[in-house]
Amino acid sequence: MRGAMVVNGFLAGGKFDEPAMMMAAAARGMGIGLDVLRNCDLCRPIGESPLEDADFVVFWDKDVALAMSLEAAGMRLFNPAQCIMDCDDKVRTHLALARAGVPSLRTIACPKTFEGVGYTDRGFLGDAARALGFPMVVKDCFGSFGQQVHLVHDITELEALVTGDRPMIMQEYVECDGEDLRIEVVGGEAVAAVRRKAKPGEFRANATLGGTMHPHEPTREESDLAVAAAEAVEADFCGVDILSGPDGPAVIEVNSNAHLRNITECTGIDIATAIMAHIRNTVGRMECWILYDRADLEKNRFFAERLRDSGSSMGLGCDIVISDSIDPGDAPDVVVSRSRDHRLICEIEDSGATVYNRSSVTRICCDKAETYRFAAGLGMPIPPYSLSPDSLPPGPPWVVKSRIGHGGSEVFEARSREEVAALMDQNESRLPMVQSMAPVRGRDMRCYVLGGRVIASVMRSSDIDFRANFSLGGRAKLVDPPAAAVEMIRKMVPELMPDFVGFDFLFGEDGEVYLNEIEDPVGTRMLYELTDLDAASLYMRYVADRSGLRIARRCPCRWTRRARSRSCPSAWPRP
Repeated sequence: MRGAMVVNGFLAGGKFDEPAMMMAAAARGMGIGLDVLRNCDLCRPIGESPLEDADFVVFWDKDVALAMSLEAAGMRLFNPAQCIMDCDDKVRTHLALARAGVPSLRTIACPKTFEGVGYTDRGFLGDAARALGFPMVVKDCFGSFGQQVHLVHDITELEALVTGDRPMIMQEYVECDGEDLRIEVVGGEAVAAVRRKAKPGEFRANATLGGTMHPHEPTREESDLAVAAAEAVEADFCGVDILSGPDGPAVIEVNSNAHLRNITECTGIDIATAIMAHIRNTVGRMECWILYDRADLEKNRFFAERLRDSGSSMGLGCDIVISDSIDPGDAPDVVVSRSRDHRLICEIEDSGATVYNRSSVTRICCDKAETYRFAAGLGMPIPPYSLSPDSLPPGPPWVVKSRIGHGGSEVFEARSREEVAALMDQNESRLPMVQSMAPVRGRDMRCYVLGGRVIASVMRSSDIDFRANFSLGGRAKLVDPPAAAVEMIRKMVPELMPDFVGFDFLFGEDGEVYLNEIEDPVGTRMLYELTDLDAASLYMRYVADRSGLRIARRCPCRWTRRARSRSCPSAWPRP
């Protein structure tokens, strides 16, 4: 997919260059080509497109004539020309809000006059003063960054300011202690919000005028209002300014190409990526493989199908594929790997696909000796182990297990050196290793980690077997992980960079915690049996978010006349 971003050719440097750089970086990260072009380089006869090869146009300018010309030539613009026109002209903005029934500030449009004539009759100013009272806010219809916004205290100031030399509006003034909200809406979802505070002595909260901002968790009412305002002007993305009035929140303005850097840095939410994801979802659907090894698919078909169905509901075109029947070079943009073949995963990555979990994670987790070397290198406590029967760790008893096994079926107890040697010889093809038996037998703990966060911890135990695996008949219950385990995970995650794994821990007699294994792919049966978590949905939501898709849960929006469903703040993906 390839597109163009149109910017104004006569505004350059500083804050005017930042949106293009941020959008271009977001596009590169998602494998989308984006050429940044100046409006002054696109002059063609109306109806002829200078962008024949573009699948879409991000129109980050207010050149409405050019926007309309590109649309006339068949281009898909984000935002559309009508939206840009309605947002750029504050009269049109409030007319659109009024038509949609969206609460906004009481606004009066100054009457039209002509150049060189001005206002020869100023009686309308007295009417406006009686309707709105003083102080009132007077704004240029075409202005940005709060620089053409004035607080007027009496009729004398009003008459001096409103002369008819340019289009203006008059608005009621609402005392809000110099605070307002900016809510960014993308694709019908409120994705980020900040509370802005004006500097002392100033009523305008714009950051460019010295205002400060802080992350804000909007109420349902505020979020719904912002989404409804975006819908009223038919914006694909916009910044909606809101303040709290005597009758509840009300819209001040809608910005079709709101500045991105400040709110992105304040909230940590990548708005440029959200915009590019919305464009990609609108223009084309992202494909995704759910990759399984043949031997594992039938045993785990429930989870495989849950992954596929959850991903499909989130805008990913998901197919379940088997590792021995694919060509890595045919891999789509996204692959959710449940395979243990790190070499295959590496080939898929080399084709340009993004894989969850990546090959380096699978290589370390699917070889227990590699897991121990990784953990020991970070100073993590692990059971004493050896790869040779000639140099045994402390024992007996010992545990002999396959380095590449899983599920506990290739884990054996040995009570003599001869038994260790025999077991390792019998299982030579499965790369055996030997380790000391844990001081506390028949008990271990698994911490499920998704996106670097522990989502659940389960204590497994058995009274009849030193192996506590759930699949071997062990019992399981939810627990709060001990602080030592959490700290170990905190140290390992930045180095391993896993997407979804299970950290398994053993215990000493005095409560010591040892890393035993890191499971990839991690089984989810215990999560479904012990919790209300839908691991597949959580994982695919994480994948979609990391891939740039924005996923919305639905709720009724009370502002829209058509009663469309819109997203709740609770659905916001978090970094």
